[in-house]
Amino acid sequence: MIPVVCLKNVEVDLNEARKKQMEAAAEAALRDVAWMLESAGTTELASEMDGKKLVKLLRKNFSRLDPDRNGISKAELLAALTTPTGFTEDEYTMLTLLSQYFDMVMNLSDDEPGPETRITRADLRVLEAFLVHGQLTLAGLHRWLSASDKKAASEVDIGPPPLQSD
Repeated sequence: MIPVVCLKNVEVDLNEARKKQMEAAAEAALRDVAWMLESAGTTELASEMDGKKLVKLLRKNFSRLDPDRNGISKAELLAALTTPTGFTEDEYTMLTLLSQYFDMVMNLSDDEPGPETRITRADLRVLEAFLVHGQLTLAGLHRWLSASDKKAASEVDIGPPPLQSD
């Protein structure tokens, strides 16, 4: 006879395995959507939407994008991207930009135990500091953060974020 404790552990392990599979599938789908959007020329959207507007739209839609109130996951963002009629044109532009820069935004604050997997309200506050107060676009913030990741950054890449976006 198998003890109940073992059955519960198996059930928990299966739930964790399913959860990991779903997260991996959502991540792959989000990468595909981001690639399709990039191929369609949405990289120009970053310069079309200023940071203040993007933060305002993200703040307005945060609860809607995060129904379980634990941060916006890739699966939740993907679900929003697959229902474009539920959003205004500006909101959908914000979603496409968020999908393009998801990994960067979720890593703006170290607020999750273990690896960062979601965009949290803390990430939103840090994003606001850069985009609104620093007057950057997502593309400009990405360039600035990427410069610190380079092994041999040039002198042009080193320094504070630019005062104006390109």
